[in-house]
Amino acid sequence: MSRSKAKSNFKISIPEAILNLNNINYKSNDIAQCLSMAFAKKIEQKYVVKVIQNNKRRLQRNVFMFDRRKQRKISDTAIHLIKRLNDLSNGLITGKQLQKKLKQYLNLDVSESRCLYYRHKIIGTNFRRSRFQPKMFNQYEKNYRLAVAHLIKRLGVDRLMSTDESKKETGKKSLYHNRLPSTRPKCVGVVPAAYQGINVWAGITSFGHTEPVIYRQNLTSDGYRVIIRENIAPFVEQHRPITIMQDNASSHTAAESIAEMRENRLRTV
Repeated sequence: MSRSKAKSNFKISIPEAILNLNNINYKSNDIAQCLSMAFAKKIEQKYVVKVIQNNKRRLQRNVFMFDRRKQRKISDTAIHLIKRLNDLSNGLITGKQLQKKLKQYLNLDVSESRCLYYRHKIIGTNFRRSRFQPKMFNQYEKNYRLAVAHLIKRLGVDRLMSTDESKKETGKKSLYHNRLPSTRPKCVGVVPAAYQGINVWAGITSFGHTEPVIYRQNLTSDGYRVIIRENIAPFVEQHRPITIMQDNASSHTAAESIAEMRENRLRTV
């Protein structure tokens, strides 16, 4: 029988045949002789031993990897700790810090990548832009604002001047942190500073507006007194009677600012 015919009669490879005979407790020398006759080619005993040893290493590696996969799974307590630490830090804790905390509190050796995996995939957090929580007014604040609204309605908007300041910032970058979708955790004090900023103050009525005041620093009571003397008082003197509506900023409610208002006979809401 030729070698090509002998190969065609066997639909199993030589390494598979070696492993099958090894499973039924054939010795390596007997396996080499048997397969040399079956495949019509010389198979050395060293080759048989090498195939058997490589198969053992492969099986051991598979078992080791299975154990590693089992070790990657962490308990619900560890997942809850990751979520708690993420909430306490407002989503700014890093994977390295999570790894150290798990080692410190639960004595768990979890890789940094697995901490990030459980935070993103299991808990569901992701990098999102930081947003402030909306202010929730209590009942006293609601009643106060309702009383001011009724007062404004009684006075009429025709003789009312609204004054306020605003800040325009350029080059400001948003702060991103890990949080769940549709949530608004309390923003931390690490607010990204603007490269440039400019403040504008103005008073607006139904029939006109004052000259806008542009400044760079925060508005203090001294600066607001200057605005009262040079901007508000001359405008009100030309269009009396006018009631000034302003918010409760510290520069507005300071004793010096109130005294300046009274000195210029200005009414405020």
